[in-house]
Amino acid sequence: MTQPQAQAEPQSGQGHDCRNCGASLQGEYCHACGQHAHDPLKSLRHAVEDVFESFWHLDGRVFRTLRDACVPGRVINAYLAGHRARYIPPLRLFVVLSLFTFFIAHLAITPTSVNVQQNDAIAAATDIAMVEQVRDEALAQIQAQRDLAQARGESAAGMTGLNVAESVVRGNAQTRIDQLREAERTGKPPETMRDGFKLANGRPWDPVDNPLRIRGAPKLIESWANDAIGRGMANIKRFAQDQGALKDAWLSSIPTALFFLVPVFALLLRVFYAFTPWTYLEHLVVALYSHSFILLASAALMLVDLGARASGHPAVLDAAEWVSGLGIVGIAVWLFFVQRRVYRQRLALTATKYFVIGTLYTMLVGIGALVALLAVFLK
Repeated sequence: MTQPQAQAEPQSGQGHDCRNCGASLQGEYCHACGQHAHDPLKSLRHAVEDVFESFWHLDGRVFRTLRDACVPGRVINAYLAGHRARYIPPLRLFVVLSLFTFFIAHLAITPTSVNVQQNDAIAAATDIAMVEQVRDEALAQIQAQRDLAQARGESAAGMTGLNVAESVVRGNAQTRIDQLREAERTGKPPETMRDGFKLANGRPWDPVDNPLRIRGAPKLIESWANDAIGRGMANIKRFAQDQGALKDAWLSSIPTALFFLVPVFALLLRVFYAFTPWTYLEHLVVALYSHSFILLASAALMLVDLGARASGHPAVLDAAEWVSGLGIVGIAVWLFFVQRRVYRQRLALTATKYFVIGTLYTMLVGIGALVALLAVFLK
């Protein structure tokens, strides 16, 4: 009985059928399914090529995309013109750079440490002078940390933690002073100090004894509001003492906010360039690649700052501060030239639209950051 002979591996795809889908091969790859004509099981050389081919192909696309992204409009224009095989798709690039940039941010942003145990001393104080002394000592410590953070160029996350700590100390001190003055007026022992803020009835919020009441609102809404207040008060106290937790929580929430803001930026482009023949998805490509560059540049600036802080040399730290300032200006200039080269409108018109879009979007980014911070405190 004749044994079936194994099909010889084609030296070229010309004139053979694809072993995967059966289509006639006209080259080294199948036009129907994309499979390579060679058989990696018949040649060690081909097997090794298969191991490294995907890696080198992807590697080349990554470096080509990052390199060309530094030239305003180059990647965007090429991608919109149909030259897409050379570059990483915009959404994938945006997601990868978001993860990379915020990983660097976790390393680059150093939370300040403030001892807010003075709040317990404020609560236990039996006279106003003692409250004021403890309050002033705590505020002086916070201000010293703020000055140090400003000297090191710390970001908004660290400053926010200091602001929270200051607000807690001032609020608790004032509440205790009011209690002590009321005790002097009535001749009764001062009330036990409770965390919280005062409601319209003049008494501190308490989930049991003095919860928030919303006239006309269903009990479910009132319950949700009081639960949110409770979580917020607990988080304020926790973050004031552990600003590292505030930094991690805030930075973790920013990518989500940014993911929703990018489509909004694309919508602004769609509105201000309404007479271009592009659809919303084409404007979204512009938005994604633009934000990808912003993330890439931000990561580079944070790496420069990390290197400068690691050196500890004053001249290097000063140089890094100059680089950061120039980098922010450079990002703004890059975005302007992207808008100019992609949409190809007159310089004055481009500048006007750039200013208006930039102003609106900066406001939206600020709102997004505040919403993300609020979500962190109410989580």
